[in-house]
Amino acid sequence: MRFRYLLKKILTRFMRAFFYLLYQPLAWSYDLVTTIVSWGRWQKWVECVLPYLDGPTVLELGHGPGHLQVALHQKGIVILGLDLSRQMGRQAYQRLADNQFASRLVRGYAQSLPFAEMNFYQVVATFPTEYIYAEKTLAEVYRTLKPGGTLVVLPVAWITGKRISGKGHIRGK
Repeated sequence: MRFRYLLKKILTRFMRAFFYLLYQPLAWSYDLVTTIVSWGRWQKWVECVLPYLDGPTVLELGHGPGHLQVALHQKGIVILGLDLSRQMGRQAYQRLADNQFASRLVRGYAQSLPFAEMNFYQVVATFPTEYIYAEKTLAEVYRTLKPGGTLVVLPVAWITGKRISGKGHIRGK
């Protein structure tokens, strides 16, 4: 029992360090890393939330390099993004500028959203880390959602099908 506890603690620390590096100093490698670990499916997985987002105003928690930001702009939805990483903010800003979209990006914590009450129709988070389950995060999301608004979370996805390189289905859970 003690071994499992220690193993869990070590794995948790390792994952926190890994995500810190990936989102902060090594953010430039994020698209490459996610492409490798998903066999090129990462952006499609992120985009599988699009049918659940119809705006007119959406907040993305953890906007990362801005792929969903661009996709929602293309749908004509007013999208705001929040991310703690300054490096991810730079990437998202550049991706939006390259696609000729205005950026509405904020650097901050999901546990202390700098937005007015009842401001968004939807709040979305794709592949969030453990912050999404924090009581303060959920309270802030609830505070900023309009009555009847929804929180859309894509916590995981996986490759299905007979071959890794084949056309497997995209499944989010």
